[in-house]
Amino acid sequence: MERIEKEALKAVAEKRVIKVVFEPSGQIFWLVYGHKFKNLYLVIPGLYCSCKGFTMNVILRRVSEYCYHIRARELAGEKGLYIEKRMSDKEKLNFLKKIFSKMLTT
Repeated sequence: MERIEKEALKAVAEKRVIKVVFEPSGQIFWLVYGHKFKNLYLVIPGLYCSCKGFTMNVILRRVSEYCYHIRARELAGEKGLYIEKRMSDKEKLNFLKKIFSKMLTT
């Protein structure tokens, strides 16, 4: 878990955590970029991350409770150290298409 905490702190320090708020619904999506902003992951707080590490280490191997992206989201949320983007509800479908397209190509 020490490695996860270290990586999570690094992600927060590098401003790789993004909170997307849709208006007027108030629906929130959390995204965390991987190392060097190469990959983008969807995080459902305390529950799920779209990274391969989550699938392998949390779901399949059960050697960890979470990945560093989930921990980074927690830390960023607690400290208010995230980038917040606001979008209209009308933009949600295109936003999700872009996010899932990026996730499928990594």
